[in-house]
Amino acid sequence: KKHGLLVEQRTDEELELWKKSIKTSVLLRSKDKGERAELQWRISSALLCITLAMLAVPLSQTTPRQGRYAKLVLAIVFYLLFTNLLSISRTWIARGEISEYVGLWWVHGLIVFTALLFLMRHYGLRYFLRQKSK
Repeated sequence: KKHGLLVEQRTDEELELWKKSIKTSVLLRSKDKGERAELQWRISSALLCITLAMLAVPLSQTTPRQGRYAKLVLAIVFYLLFTNLLSISRTWIARGEISEYVGLWWVHGLIVFTALLFLMRHYGLRYFLRQKSK
């Protein structure tokens, strides 16, 4: 008299894997907040390499008395801090707590600002002003 079919419920891990496997071209057209967060995450991963390389330049310069690995711990702390901020921002976008226009970009702005502060501390403000005037 009855015919039934058991439909398995997807777990959160399966849904997360499904979002990671969507093509980028599909994500570009999507209006879903979770998929927009995934798109920004993919772009942000590439930008993270570039912005952390900017931060690595001033962190690699040490004085002779500091030693070779003096700023390595600071660099690891910055990496952990910024990757955690990116993860938190990604979750906020998916939940709709922050606008997707703000998205993950504020974290990259923070990294660039930090790198500029370290560079200005090392070279001095006069170096940057002199380079602009030329």
